[in-house]
Amino acid sequence: MNIENFISDAVRRSVEALYGPLDGEQLQIQKTRREFEGDYTLVTFPLLRRSRKSPEATATEIGEYMTANVPEVKSFNVIKGFLNLTLDCAFWAARFAEIAADANFGQAPDTGRTVMIEYSSPNTNKPLHLGHIRNNLLGYSVAQILKANGHTVIKANLVNDRGIHICKSMLAWKLYGNGETPASSGASTTWSSINTTRRRSGSWSRRDSRRTRPRKTPRSCSRRRRCCASGRPGTPRCTRSGRR
Repeated sequence: MNIENFISDAVRRSVEALYGPLDGEQLQIQKTRREFEGDYTLVTFPLLRRSRKSPEATATEIGEYMTANVPEVKSFNVIKGFLNLTLDCAFWAARFAEIAADANFGQAPDTGRTVMIEYSSPNTNKPLHLGHIRNNLLGYSVAQILKANGHTVIKANLVNDRGIHICKSMLAWKLYGNGETPASSGASTTWSSINTTRRRSGSWSRRDSRRTRPRKTPRSCSRRRRCCASGRPGTPRCTRSGRR
């Protein structure tokens, strides 16, 4: 059942019963805005020339007629000529039962297009965490939505985190690791084992060691003390701090 068509037919029958045939006139029916109570809203202003009443009185008259003669309409409320109709819970339960019984509900016909969804492709050199579950759920959901829209979907997981740093680590382990593994070395993570292998093989460069070297504090920079401490105009620029 199309709910919009059902509401439109029920409202049309009610209006014609009260004010006579509509002669093909279109009724203005829309979904009720979230800030108001109701499911569907009838705009009564175009009907005033037939009812010859105020917008509020016209909406109230139609609402009372529908609640008395249309079992699917549970209640109504009127806001400045807008008739908000609330449908009965049994009506919605019947619609849900129809959807559950239809195995192809929401499925579009085949489009002939093929779409690839790549997810979640986690970093193979780092542990998994809660964020990967989010990526898995998002990727799977997008794939299912595209499939329901008639596309042929290919789900792909790209295992390709082998940058130059990983290649160097792999080569260092192959040449100098002597078959050492995290389990045999007692290391807690694969990255700790790789760092240990790089240090033993000599592939740990000075650039790597500088990552853990503490920076000089401003008080340990003699030139900064000499150039910047006074703050007087005309002092030479300090190349470390960028201040005068």
